This record gives sequence, structure tokens and C-alpha cells, in this order.
Amino acid sequence: DYTGGRMNVLPKKLDKIYGKIKHYQRQLAKKQVKNGEAACESKNYLKTKAKLQACYRKTSNIQNDLMQKFTTELVNNYDKIVIENLSVKGMLMSHVASKGV
Repeated sequence: DYTGGRMNVLPKKLDKIYGKIKHYQRQLAKKQVKNGEAACESKNYLKTKAKLQACYRKTSNIQNDLMQKFTTELVNNYDKIVIENLSVKGMLMSHVASKGV
């Protein structure tokens, strides 16, 4: 992929939110293992689940914003844009590559 000579890296805020998601996922898993089905009804479980959903929402908003800014920059800077037909499903198979896609 062409980056125009620049290296594309994740914003620090997005990296921080990924850390929070990891933390909340771990908390929910521990609560579920310890308490079983009853954990899903507890208020602390629901609060943690709400925080996790908020983090997912934030990440999708940041990713969407980055995509919009990148495509706008491409349109403004280049006269001709060529699109390659990629197998997105194949790239999503790897959990490492799926964050970037």
C-alpha cells in the first residue's frame, strides 16, 4: 500500500482505548468464570459491559474519522486514484492484521 512516503501509525488515543478494551474484556471474563450465569445479572457486570461498549463505540468512531480524513486527503492531493480489488475477508482472518483493516 502507498503511504506517500509517510509511515502510518495508530494514534495514541486509539492505542490507549485498545488497552482499556483488553482490561474490560478480562474483567468480564473473570466475573463470568467465577459466578457463572449469575454474573450477567449483577450491577457491576452490567456497568463494566457498558464501559466496554462505550470503548468499542469510541474506537469505531476514531477509525471512521481516520478513514474519512485519509480519503479526503487522497482526493484533494491526487488527480487519478486507482483502486485494487483486495480480499478483505482473507485479511480479516488474522487477528493481528484485522486491527489495521
